[in-house]
Amino acid sequence: PNPEGKGGVSMLDLLVNSLRMRPDRIIVGEVRRQREAEVMFEAMHTGHSVYTTVHANTAAETIRRLTNPPIEIPSTMLDSVHLNVVMFRNRRLGTRRMLQLAEFISEKAGGENEDTIKPNILFRWKPVGDIISKYSESLRLFDELNLHTGLSPAELNRELKLKKAILDWIVKFGIRKINDVGKVMAMYYMEPQEVIQAVLDGKRPGFLAAEEKAAGEKIEATEVQKLEEAVAARQAATQPVPAPATGTPKPPTEAKGFLGFLKPRGGQ
Repeated sequence: PNPEGKGGVSMLDLLVNSLRMRPDRIIVGEVRRQREAEVMFEAMHTGHSVYTTVHANTAAETIRRLTNPPIEIPSTMLDSVHLNVVMFRNRRLGTRRMLQLAEFISEKAGGENEDTIKPNILFRWKPVGDIISKYSESLRLFDELNLHTGLSPAELNRELKLKKAILDWIVKFGIRKINDVGKVMAMYYMEPQEVIQAVLDGKRPGFLAAEEKAAGEKIEATEVQKLEEAVAARQAATQPVPAPATGTPKPPTEAKGFLGFLKPRGGQ
């Protein structure tokens, strides 16, 4: 704003303006105060993927920072946060690692009417060995998938294992082009048995093999055409030049241009 306090542009104004651009994702800046946190949750409630940063050392500390002054938002709003990624910087070694990956879950506390938000650590970094290991299963993921699909946990695990096998199969056969990966995924939903059978047999999918064969034939035809053109050009170059037609020779034309003045005049 100007010195009179007018003409200011708030983060909410920026959010509304960004929604007019039909974004896929919204990135909110650093959350330090309550107004910024309110804008963050307002963006989440629009149905878009939202990213923001908060200064905290652990997932539990993130909850405490958001629910206590100076931010102090209602704990029930934290249910909109799906994942919390905690980063760690080792200044001595000059490295950065993902310390924790957590989800926020709500549970009833004894004798309280409101739900209590607690972190559920999914993955965490172990300094010994410098590895990221699984810590616990996701609770929100299976609940939401069950809500929208009606699949049981056993059926969801089967689907996840099947899709993991398909991804491993894609890597094994070097299917890296974005169009080819998209065709595999589209075929999985249109003709799942064909893709599953190709994975079980350890072979390339038939629809990709047919397209590769057609592309190879097209390349081969192009090479043959180039060879024929080269032979025709060589034959044209080696043919004898025809002799000039007989008859009265045409007298030479006079020189024209800016050198015409050099021609002698009247026998001079």
